[in-house]
Amino acid sequence: MNKIILLKITGVITIIFTLFHLAFPFMPEWEQSLKEMHSEMRNIFITYHYAIIAFLGISAYMLTFQAKKLVNSALKNSLMILFASLYIIRIITEFVCWKAPMPQAAIILFMCALPAAVFIYILIKK
Repeated sequence: MNKIILLKITGVITIIFTLFHLAFPFMPEWEQSLKEMHSEMRNIFITYHYAIIAFLGISAYMLTFQAKKLVNSALKNSLMILFASLYIIRIITEFVCWKAPMPQAAIILFMCALPAAVFIYILIKK
């Protein structure tokens, strides 16, 4: 399959992740969970939460609307490693930190493994 189409597909998946993270504050247990955290940890958590939303949003834009430029960029390999790392870290934390139950874990695993595989494919495919 064409690298540009694959990147656009991963862009759509990244948009879904971005929207999911944007919805966190509307989840019923969000406020309660934040209240139970020590104030410094809460501030760190919220900072990372919004930083990952920004990163996901920028990544989604680049993957969806600038796929051709990405494929031809001198920074292609660095960006593919960066993007793949994000999804690989997410896969690891799904099972190490949360130990999410099936079928939720399977859905997240698929939605993270597909983009990671695409980024790795683009890295190794000449």
